[in-house]
Amino acid sequence: MCACGSGLKYKHCCINSFVITTRSRIKTYPEKFVIGKLIKNSKTFNNFYQKEREKIKITIYWVESSSNRESFFYLPGNMNGGRHKNEYGETFIILKRIPVSLHDEILIAHELGHILLDLEKFPYIITHENQYEYIASFFSTIIHDFLIDSRLSQFGFIVKNLNFDTKRIPKKIGYPCMGETQ
Repeated sequence: MCACGSGLKYKHCCINSFVITTRSRIKTYPEKFVIGKLIKNSKTFNNFYQKEREKIKITIYWVESSSNRESFFYLPGNMNGGRHKNEYGETFIILKRIPVSLHDEILIAHELGHILLDLEKFPYIITHENQYEYIASFFSTIIHDFLIDSRLSQFGFIVKNLNFDTKRIPKKIGYPCMGETQ
């Protein structure tokens, strides 16, 4: 059966509905194919999706992670999903595996939450100093993740990572992590 939930066999359903984005020439997957099981089998995800997806008026391109480390669509080993906006303004959700399983409901809702914050024009921490760009991006992500996870908990998702772990702060710019002594 097709993962989109149509009840048809895959070869008679979504096999021919993959899209090549018009500008970036990248193979993407139809949204229903990627998250159909979640919509059909998770009441929590379905409730979130029905209320929040209509606020996202842009096309989301769903992409499987690349094994090429130089690609925008490469996900490091510890990440199961992420999002990317390319130079053409196309928005992508990148996943380790397509279609997703029921265990991925928080991951998908979380990535959609990032897109919602972007569309709501929620600010990022920005620096004009290259040496601080990584740390500014890191703290923006922490703030956004906390906001998104708080929203998801209002829909009934059980979000485990609402506690901020100071050991996750990188030492990239040469300062010790918060909470560590020199």
